[in-house]
Amino acid sequence: MELQLRISNLLRHQQQLRQHWQQRMGQLAESNVPVAETAADDPFLIKLYGVLDNELTNSSFSVEQLADELAVSPRTLHRKLSTLTGTNAAELIRSYRLQKAANLLQQGASVSEAAERTGFESLPHFSRSFKSQFAVSPSSYSATQNKS
Repeated sequence: MELQLRISNLLRHQQQLRQHWQQRMGQLAESNVPVAETAADDPFLIKLYGVLDNELTNSSFSVEQLADELAVSPRTLHRKLSTLTGTNAAELIRSYRLQKAANLLQQGASVSEAAERTGFESLPHFSRSFKSQFAVSPSSYSATQNKS
């Protein structure tokens, strides 16, 4: 009986939190302030992106290491990122690296150099990931960016 009551209370609390955050996100949407801009000012995300910059070339950098650097558990990291960015830590790391690679390609770096400088050990894996995020191969992206 006590266990059922505790579970019921936890579920109710979880629902209240979900409603609270949905209302906050709705208020942000109504105020025409992009969530990304609001989240970018968050000190946690500022520190997170600093860690990602420092570990950009580390191909073995993991979610667990990121959580350690931020002094939180992997589960807490997942919850915070879900709330602030709507994505998980692994996807955020991958997306951040690919965005940095796109910036390098815009600056004239070769595809292999961009892959290496953003922590990708396998060029085919980098190309597949890049095409998945940007819907164009890295070499095509580079050629398009360097024409303009």
